[in-house]
Amino acid sequence: MSWTKRIFFMFIIIIAGCGMGNTMNEEVDTMQKNAQVQSVEERPEAVNNGQLAKQYPDTVFLSGPKDEKKIALTFDDGPDPRVTGDLLDVLAEEKVPATFFLMGVRVDRYPDLVKRMVDEGHTIGSHGYWHNPLINLSNREAQADLEKANQAIFRAVNQETSLYRPPFGSLNEEKVEMLKELGYSVIIWSVDSEDWKASPPDEIAEKVIEDVRPGSIILHHDGANWNIDLSGTVTAVQKEIKELKKRGYTFVTVPELLGL
Repeated sequence: MSWTKRIFFMFIIIIAGCGMGNTMNEEVDTMQKNAQVQSVEERPEAVNNGQLAKQYPDTVFLSGPKDEKKIALTFDDGPDPRVTGDLLDVLAEEKVPATFFLMGVRVDRYPDLVKRMVDEGHTIGSHGYWHNPLINLSNREAQADLEKANQAIFRAVNQETSLYRPPFGSLNEEKVEMLKELGYSVIIWSVDSEDWKASPPDEIAEKVIEDVRPGSIILHHDGANWNIDLSGTVTAVQKEIKELKKRGYTFVTVPELLGL
């Protein structure tokens, strides 16, 4: 091969490598892990979370007590450097504590953001390591995923968590029994912002404000796939906080709301 051709091919490889560097992130790893789970035909069906909360009232929680105007802001799928820092700025400005359900793979990637959460008084919970629904995994695989996520959190902030939010909210009795035995409190939600749809901030905030009741657990996201723009979530959350404070609501962490 001539030197001209060699230089040309080296140039192509370098360009391709740069492109891969921009896309080789935890989402690729997640997709690879998801490809290893059971086929669709083999997956058990999820059970309605309301039903699970009635069956396991000391383990599965959709909301808190309804006799006080206390509510909890929660965020899934972070930490994410595109969103989490700005969101923490808003929470600090508004003096509002929140609960973050973290993906272990991202905790390993961005431990400084997790440290900041803890330093600023927020509570952290597990959202699993790879964002795999537990019902798609064997109990052994599920426990391994939970343990790996907790290890990542421990490496970042020298603490473990007994709070768990299942990816997509997908659970069944078998997995709840397993989580109960492992000492987890399963935190679902009663208000879904649907911010992953990347709607305008006013629409996100309006939906949340309309649905909030005393004891609400509000679901937002501070992390997402890299093709989803969550910048509107930051603006929406600030609007929600200001309006809900005017309506007499107090923001607390999930453990405070549920008395855990």
